[in-house]
Amino acid sequence: MAATIEKELEEVKGKWQQTQQELDKTKSELHDVREELERSQSQLDEVLGELEQTHFELHQLKEKGEQQQSESDGEVKQELEETKSKLQETEQLLEQSQSQLGETMGVLEEYQSQMEQTMGTLEESQGKLQQKQQELEQIKGELAQKQSGSESEVQKELEETKSQLRESEQLLEQYQSQLEETMGVLEESHSQLQQARLREKQEQQSSGSESELKKELEETKSNQTKFQVDKSEKLLEQSDEQISNNDMPTKSRSDRLNKLASINKSSRYLEIGVSKGITFNAIEIENKVAVDSKFAFNKDEYATDKVVFLEVSSDEFFRSYAKKFELFDLIYLDGLHTFEQTFRDFCASLACGHSKTIWLIDDTCPGSYAQAQSSLQRCRLLNKFSPEKDKSWMGDVFKVVAAIHDFFPQYGFATFPDHGQTVVWNQWRKDFEPKWNSLEIISRLEYSDFVELQSTLFKREPYDNIFEKIRHDFDQS
Repeated sequence: MAATIEKELEEVKGKWQQTQQELDKTKSELHDVREELERSQSQLDEVLGELEQTHFELHQLKEKGEQQQSESDGEVKQELEETKSKLQETEQLLEQSQSQLGETMGVLEEYQSQMEQTMGTLEESQGKLQQKQQELEQIKGELAQKQSGSESEVQKELEETKSQLRESEQLLEQYQSQLEETMGVLEESHSQLQQARLREKQEQQSSGSESELKKELEETKSNQTKFQVDKSEKLLEQSDEQISNNDMPTKSRSDRLNKLASINKSSRYLEIGVSKGITFNAIEIENKVAVDSKFAFNKDEYATDKVVFLEVSSDEFFRSYAKKFELFDLIYLDGLHTFEQTFRDFCASLACGHSKTIWLIDDTCPGSYAQAQSSLQRCRLLNKFSPEKDKSWMGDVFKVVAAIHDFFPQYGFATFPDHGQTVVWNQWRKDFEPKWNSLEIISRLEYSDFVELQSTLFKREPYDNIFEKIRHDFDQS
């Protein structure tokens, strides 16, 4: 919860900073408007001055006309007309200036309104910021109070776990000891049996005596070892039960696939993109199909009636061969490392699965910009200038996860934390909401988009969480 509030606090701070920038911009624009208004006012003052001067000159002309009535009426009328013309021009200029002044005042009022709104938003943001800070401080206080209690509980659980581990180790040592005792008894019984057979040959007893001797030896063997064997079997069962409850190793691709196979009890396996066969040949499933355009090992050494190798492209397999096989329980996609090919392989393989089928898509989490290139040639070119130690090519397969997210709501998915493989299984997603809603946009995603979304949209989780989630969904279906 504290992380959520801190995130919201960061968003409010960002909005406050953005509002502050807009306010500064508005203030700058308001300053410009005021300067323009002052210039217009100055021009208006000049026009008014000219108007007053003209009125003054007109008044003088009228006085002059009264004093000089003897002068010709034509000259007076001409000067009067010129003065009237100047007066009309002055009045028009005054009207224009007043119009400009009105427009300027309107703009000024609009900017003042915007400034008031901005100030209101700023005050509201400051209020929210203070509120979030108070909530954060409150949560930090609560967490600090709970931490002391949680530490004691964690310590108690740790001690219990250590105790259980010690009991398991003691049980294992006891099992090994009992097993050694049992082996000793068996060896002793075997030695007695050989001695009895030797005596039998030496004494050359009858067939009836021989039968009695064998019976006696068997009873002796049974009496001596029955108790020890029963105890050993019991310990062995307990040990097997403990081992089955522990997590299977998940370090290699085959380990992860075998773990997935144990969840839905897979009996039919399909692998697209086999290469050297390291993963395929380590899969512990009875019926297996390998598809690769060119195998990099001698497939004849591993081929049987139930283990089939098809040296064809994935497109050719789905077009001409897939329908000949029963539906698969586990499908591993590790073909050409491009979005288009892997997405086509996934879509085509849907027809080869059933309600409990599990898909594993390889190379969905590239480790660098070079690894995420859709072209192997471009990846190698970038690697020449890259300090990265891992020069592998994973391509833009990560876009397949984005496509499944947006266009396959009936499938749940999650991504393993380290190498980057995405598991897909039948389970309607309750939180389904398309992010891009366009395959064209998805095809243009970059490595930076993956980096931003890998911890959220790609659902990277610990192995045990993913295995348990699949097991739970299958149990509920």
